[in-house]
Amino acid sequence: IPGSALAVGSQILYAKITENSCSEARVIPFNYNNKSVATLSALTSSIGTLSPLFDSAILNYTAADLDNAVTTITVTPTATDPLATISVKVNGAAFFAVNSSSSTSPRTLIVGVNTVTVRVTAQDGTIKNYLITVK
Repeated sequence: IPGSALAVGSQILYAKITENSCSEARVIPFNYNNKSVATLSALTSSIGTLSPLFDSAILNYTAADLDNAVTTITVTPTATDPLATISVKVNGAAFFAVNSSSSTSPRTLIVGVNTVTVRVTAQDGTIKNYLITVK
């Protein structure tokens, strides 16, 4: 049916094939996996515990007050859906790809407020951004 949304999971396609006035009905089973899961199941930072504690539904976090003692940060994001992609940027720099459950390379922090954006992109293109503010 044109314009109909498919549910994720097992589906059945019913087809009628006609050739030279002969018709044949076919049943074609298939599995549809286009997911829109753009969430993280875990997010940690080298600075320490995020506030509030991580919850996939919460998008904004703060890292501990550093008093300018820490000069770099790494983050380790884990995608809920293993087929989702993750990218990270620090202080407005370009996004760079990171593997799920892997730490980023150390990124330089500036004196003052820093922002770390973790972007999760689902298979269907849905995007969710998690923001860590480092003070």
